[in-house]
Amino acid sequence: MWDPEEVKRKASEDFEKAWVEYSSALSQAKGNVALKEKGDPHPLEELRQDVRRAFLKRGFEEAINKTIIDVSHVFMQYGPEAPVILDRIYYLAGLERPDIGLSPEKKREIEKIIPGFSGYEKLQEILREYREGKIEGDDFLEELVTKLKIKEEQASELVSKVFKEFAELKPVPSTQTLRSHMTAGWFITLQEVLKKRFTPVALFSIGYRFRREQKEDARHLRVHLGASAVIAHEDMNLKRGREITRSILEEIGFKEIEFVKKKATSKYYAKGMEEEVYARHGKRKVEVADIGMYSPIALSNYGIDVPVFNLGMGLERIAMIKYGYKDVRELVYRQALAPFLLTDHEIADHIGIHRQPSTSEGRLLAKSVSKAILDYGNARAPVRYKAFDRDMGKYHVTVWLSEKEEGKSLCGPAALNEVVVYDGNVLALPPGGGAFQNDLVKTALEKGVHTKIFFRDAMGCYAAWVAENMKEGRETVQFKNVKSASDINIHVHPLVQRYVTAHKKRLSIKGPVFVTIEIEKERI
Repeated sequence: MWDPEEVKRKASEDFEKAWVEYSSALSQAKGNVALKEKGDPHPLEELRQDVRRAFLKRGFEEAINKTIIDVSHVFMQYGPEAPVILDRIYYLAGLERPDIGLSPEKKREIEKIIPGFSGYEKLQEILREYREGKIEGDDFLEELVTKLKIKEEQASELVSKVFKEFAELKPVPSTQTLRSHMTAGWFITLQEVLKKRFTPVALFSIGYRFRREQKEDARHLRVHLGASAVIAHEDMNLKRGREITRSILEEIGFKEIEFVKKKATSKYYAKGMEEEVYARHGKRKVEVADIGMYSPIALSNYGIDVPVFNLGMGLERIAMIKYGYKDVRELVYRQALAPFLLTDHEIADHIGIHRQPSTSEGRLLAKSVSKAILDYGNARAPVRYKAFDRDMGKYHVTVWLSEKEEGKSLCGPAALNEVVVYDGNVLALPPGGGAFQNDLVKTALEKGVHTKIFFRDAMGCYAAWVAENMKEGRETVQFKNVKSASDINIHVHPLVQRYVTAHKKRLSIKGPVFVTIEIEKERI
């Protein structure tokens, strides 16, 4: 519907003007959108639901832990290990709201944008309320428009041209962080829950963890989906935790489970009570989870006085094993990184005739021209055949097919070609293959998708479109040696063009057509 390069150019010249212009383009869409009967789930979300059901089935209660956590909790949980843990944590920063005054210079700039503006007292009130947090950033423009009774474009110009303080703001770091593991949130949750509940307390949560990886590759992402659970009870121990872990993993398809004590225990676990969990997948063992008993020191920092078992699973790793992915990026970002594949039917559905008539008389003209090419295309010149002769609204239209050069056919040999799609190739083929009887042509005609898009129909539609849009008088439409789809009034979707190029297939809509169409239009 629009050219992205042109849109970007116009937006860089005058953003507001381009914004209004291209926003109005959206109103042309008719909303005739039909979706599939059933959507396709993401494999990671499918696994998430399997794991969720496994926890619920075993008596766990679902919880949502905090995502934003103060860095002080890292020290409360990790103790002396905390400083080296901080390297993998994302700190949050924010912009301080500016104190904007209305200097004489600013007032002059405002009046250039809004001639005769006098609402400075109300404007200063809006700026003050914004600074105090009474107006949110995404509501600021709306406040300017509604309270000052100005246009939306004027409000945007005030922000970009007058209140330049907004663009000069710099992020200010805070002590708030994004959780790097679900445990960071469990201590905070349990601190409150155990004040109100008798044990056992069994909770699980499935959510994202954020780690400042140096790079993302086939095995590492900066955002991970983790499933984690805790059980708090006076008699809870690691042995019982293993039994529950084994049961959950068996539920999601892992039968041979092995627990291996970690050589170096994380400080939020009790010494020697952290284990990695391996499952057999084919001929190899892969790590699928981590379990352990929380350290009494870390628990005491939150006023917790009972043993707590923890289980954590990285769902991307498990999904890679279950669904056969070798690259975690292809699993998680499957839509963006999926192989570029189109079926022949999808390709065929996105090839069509470009210019088409809009009236019933025009459509009749198009069919008449197409039929004339089919019936008389082999007639020898000199020849002039009347293909259409009737009224179209307030005009009388006559259409001829003509060829003057003696000995030539009325139409060239490619005039009857049809567009056929086979194995990603887009080919314009004559009925029966004509003189091009190679293996690709033969197989395409036999097994390919016949689009029913014929050169003769495309030419007829173009002639009808011209007849509908031309003024009184005469016009001649000529189709010569076609070298591309646009030469014959056929449109190939850009995605199809990219696919053909990317897969080194053929986009061959060409051939000697040599059709001359004369159109005469007279007011009745």
